Amino acid sequence: MRPLNTILLGNIVSFAGAIIMVLIGLIQSRKKILTVQCLQFGIMGLGNLILGGTSGAVSNLLGILRNLLCLRMMVLPGAVKALFIALQCLLTLLVNNHGLIGWLPAASTALLTVFLDVQDTAKLKWVLLITQLGWLVYDLTILNYASSGFDVFAIIMDLVGLYQLKKERKGRQDAGGEASSQ
Repeated sequence: MRPLNTILLGNIVSFAGAIIMVLIGLIQSRKKILTVQCLQFGIMGLGNLILGGTSGAVSNLLGILRNLLCLRMMVLPGAVKALFIALQCLLTLLVNNHGLIGWLPAASTALLTVFLDVQDTAKLKWVLLITQLGWLVYDLTILNYASSGFDVFAIIMDLVGLYQLKKERKGRQDAGGEASSQ
C-alpha cells in the first residue's frame, strides 16, 4: 500500500497534466496537438512515476520522443513506427508492474504511433479518444484519480471536437452544394 501523501502528490502532478490533456481536445491543428501533447506527456509521466506506474511513465517518455520526431518529419516511415512500437513493448516488458493492465499504456501508445501521421484531424481525434479509454482503465488501477476524471473529460472534449469538425465539414459541403445548384 502506498502512503497517502505519495498518492496525493502523484494526483496533484497528474492534475496539472490532465488539465492540458483536456484542453488538447479543443485544438484543431495537428501540429499544435502534437506539440502540446509533449508537455502533457512529460507531466503525466512524472505523475505516473510518483504513483508507481512505470509502464505508463515509459509510454509517456516514448510518446514525447515520437511526437518530436513526427513534428520534424511530419510522416513517420513504417520502419520508424515499428521501431517505436518494438521499443515500447520491450521497455514495458522490462518495467511493467501491473500485469495485463500495465500493457494498456503500451497498446495505447502503439495505436497512436500507427495513426500519428494521419492528416485528417477527425481521424486523429478518434484515435486519441480510443487510446484515452485504455489510459482510463490504467489510471484507475494506479490510483491516479485526477487523471481518471480528466480521462473522461478528455473523451468528452474529443467528442465535442469531433462534432465541431463534422458540423464545419457539413457547412462547407452545404455551401459547395448551394453554389453548384445556382
